[in-house]
Amino acid sequence: MLKNNLIVLVFVAIFSSCGLIRKLNSDTISVTEFNYGILNIDILANDTLESAPEGFRNVTSTKFNLVEKTDSIPAKDNVQFGVEYQINSLYHDFVRVELVWSYPKGMVNNKGENLSETRYEINKRTNIKQSSNFTLDEGLYVKGTWCFQIYYKGKEIYKKVLFILTPPAAARTLSRE
Repeated sequence: MLKNNLIVLVFVAIFSSCGLIRKLNSDTISVTEFNYGILNIDILANDTLESAPEGFRNVTSTKFNLVEKTDSIPAKDNVQFGVEYQINSLYHDFVRVELVWSYPKGMVNNKGENLSETRYEINKRTNIKQSSNFTLDEGLYVKGTWCFQIYYKGKEIYKKVLFILTPPAAARTLSRE
């Protein structure tokens, strides 16, 4: 009986230490960027997100259809843009990250209040391609520097700066007036 209890205790100790080792190693997280720019992506649904400009965030297809790789996005209705990336880890698992979209001055939410950023936590799978994106709806294309960031345990692990600009055709029209 003592021998059986000792064997069980040894197995418990081994499996517990494996979990501890995994926990310690799972802190090694990084991000690989694959693409960024103007894209065409299907919007599947909306989730309530009070900190977003319209009070919700779009749930989109996993297929990232890059139209043009650029950090310069034209300020016009229905332009979609974003970043395709992978969160790298030693294990294929989910990690809790914080996603942040920062906006230039002038962005307001659906209540007319000034908005400097949208920030939310989400579980993301590791070691697979995924994306975060934005659709410029009417009135939501504040020109200037936009920034997308990923935080893991309070530490920034990824940052991409994009520029919302007046489209060239609109700029030429404005300069003639």
